[in-house]
Amino acid sequence: MATKSRLKNMPAQPHKNYGYGTTANSINLPHMPKGPSVTYKPIWENANKTTFNRAESERLAAEKLLEEAKSLIEDARVRVDKGEVEVDVRLKLRTTDVDFWKSELDNKLADIKQEIDEVHNLKIRTDSECRSCIEPINITTQCITFRGGRQGCDLIRDEVDMSLDHELDTCRSSQALLGQTSSQLEEQLRLLRKCKYTIEKEHNEKEMAQQVDAVTKGIKITSLNGKKTQGRSTSVHMPRGGAPVTVSDWMNLTQQNLQRAVQTLEGSFHLRSVVNGILARVASNMKTCVDVSDLAFNRRLSEIRDAKTKLEEQKSETNVKIQEVDDTIQSLERALMAKQGPLASTQAKIQQRKMRPGAELCHDEVDVHLAREHRNLLDIINKLEGGILQAKHCYAGLQKTLLELEDEIAKKANSIYIDEVKCLTLRKSISINMY
Repeated sequence: MATKSRLKNMPAQPHKNYGYGTTANSINLPHMPKGPSVTYKPIWENANKTTFNRAESERLAAEKLLEEAKSLIEDARVRVDKGEVEVDVRLKLRTTDVDFWKSELDNKLADIKQEIDEVHNLKIRTDSECRSCIEPINITTQCITFRGGRQGCDLIRDEVDMSLDHELDTCRSSQALLGQTSSQLEEQLRLLRKCKYTIEKEHNEKEMAQQVDAVTKGIKITSLNGKKTQGRSTSVHMPRGGAPVTVSDWMNLTQQNLQRAVQTLEGSFHLRSVVNGILARVASNMKTCVDVSDLAFNRRLSEIRDAKTKLEEQKSETNVKIQEVDDTIQSLERALMAKQGPLASTQAKIQQRKMRPGAELCHDEVDVHLAREHRNLLDIINKLEGGILQAKHCYAGLQKTLLELEDEIAKKANSIYIDEVKCLTLRKSISINMY
């Protein structure tokens, strides 16, 4: 600047005319002899002035460059400091956002883990109740087989048979329903575990992102120790490939995972409610069927016992009648034997009186009375023989009836043994529990 002011204060040099009508720049010098070159004063002055002006321009440009460099350095410092502060603020905000979504994922992950435990326990209960159906099915099937051993008129399709068939159908349908329910619970566990894996994966990624941001936040100029870091990364994780996603996509992905987890949990809650109802209903239906069958058994046993008691009473009375008929037959036979003597005597008298001689062989009152007595004896004997025959027929019928009664009583005893000893004793081991 001082040089510039000096240039302004210098007096302007007038153009001198050397009589040739031209300026110093275009002067035509007279022919000079050859020898060492000679510089004239105007040329020297112009050369000095040109050099001075060029130096002055370079100096001014340098001063301007220095001013701009200082301004650039100051602006760079301010912008770098501002950028570093802005990055720290953005990192802090980003960390806050990641913390928020990570806490949401933590909460949802805890809910999913708890739900997995609940569904797993419910599946164990369902499988246990499904296995518990095996024993009632086997026992009911054995009872149906045992009751096929009834005899005679007892081998009928009674109320007990219908109850056992209904009980068997109920147990089998309950077992099939519980098997399907267990498969649904297994599928729900798969969905929950898949959701848990997704949430854990995203949670771990956010945790890694926090670590990366923490390392990023700790990177300062002083932490580099003044060393160049060309081609070297200070990250705690290896960089991944692929283009980065936008913040909105990042947030949408987390929200979608959380929403999917919420939907999966809601579906699991509904399924658990339905399964608990199924377990209660299955246990109630099976217990009702077992109780109905047991009640039918008891009623049938009461009927069979009553019938057996009546048959035994009838058998006792029949035995008495058989004995009475046998005594009557013996009495009739004795009476018949007792009439053989009078009949022979009467026949002898009639034959003896036929030996009267001549006119004495007349049909007198003695003949009339003897003939009447003979007819009476024959009639009595015939009636006694008919009575004996009827008594023997009655005796045979009573004996046959007695055998039938004994056979029927044995059948009733067999039915009681099957229902009471075999079936009801076996059915005592049936245990219907709601797991």
